[in-house]
Amino acid sequence: MQMASLRHWERIVATQNSELPRLSRHIAEKEAQKMNDKGILLETGTNEVEILELLVGGQSYGVNVLKVKQIISYEPKSLTQIYGLHAAVKGIFLFRNKPVPMINLSTYFGHVDGNFDEKLDDRVVVICEFNQSSYGFLVDGLTKIYRISWDQIQSPPYLVQNIEAMVTGVVPIENREIMIMDLESIVGEVVGEKKFEADVSNLDSGLPCESMRLIIADDSALVRQQISQRLEKAGFTGVCVCANGQEAYDQIVLSSTRTPNETFDVLITDIEMPVLDGLTLCKKVKSEYPNIKVLILPSLITDQMIIKCEAVGADAHLSKAELKTLIPQIETLFSLVAA
Repeated sequence: MQMASLRHWERIVATQNSELPRLSRHIAEKEAQKMNDKGILLETGTNEVEILELLVGGQSYGVNVLKVKQIISYEPKSLTQIYGLHAAVKGIFLFRNKPVPMINLSTYFGHVDGNFDEKLDDRVVVICEFNQSSYGFLVDGLTKIYRISWDQIQSPPYLVQNIEAMVTGVVPIENREIMIMDLESIVGEVVGEKKFEADVSNLDSGLPCESMRLIIADDSALVRQQISQRLEKAGFTGVCVCANGQEAYDQIVLSSTRTPNETFDVLITDIEMPVLDGLTLCKKVKSEYPNIKVLILPSLITDQMIIKCEAVGADAHLSKAELKTLIPQIETLFSLVAA
């Protein structure tokens, strides 16, 4: 269990550049040994996460290791350029025989993209998968994997929030700050968000939308907007929206001190969030407020993720790519509430 970082890293690193695998394996072995020495376990509901640090324009950015599918060397000749797209889109490349857009994060975040000699260009592409799609992110380099607690991730400073930068949190590590990227929002802006129409076809059974109280927890502003719009279109009026798990938990505790009509019926939560992650939030809520039904809404559903959701007592799980079935899922959860 302690060697999870090493196994995952060796699986995702694949490149023709002989230096990168050696460096990556060294980093992975060093980090895995460090975690072994500390006896840290990445168990379900412990509020821990593994962050891969990326370098872009001299700034450190972070991404959850679970979203990283593979790391490859940057090969400019493999790109097919498509004109008329966002300036940050370098082009399209084939990954496992499927076209994948490549997003230059230096361009996106406004860093100066240096003039790289094609023969000396040692940048890498981090291929991530979420919402049932793959995307390549061009970065200047990689450093290491950090295993941290979600409560170490601070909310972005007001200035970052005010300019709507696609950053969900900041981690102070070793006298510098790692900015946690909101990949869904970046892709939504650069490539275009996927459109999911709210499915209201199953609301004829008499679901009391106006009397139900729902609470949403997601650190992505784009996802919060998508979910809220679908719920509003379906007729729900009592919806509380939170930017992280701790905010949602505080609201649930507060509502429990009021009249029964003000308590929440359903919690819809992301997994990856600053301060308090969705799995830990679910575990706490199901332990303290078992009548609240919990729907976990991650970016990617895997067999391992399903096991984790069940382990913390979630009543249902749904990937963000399946938002069109959100309303029927809520209807099913309400039938459990009313039972």
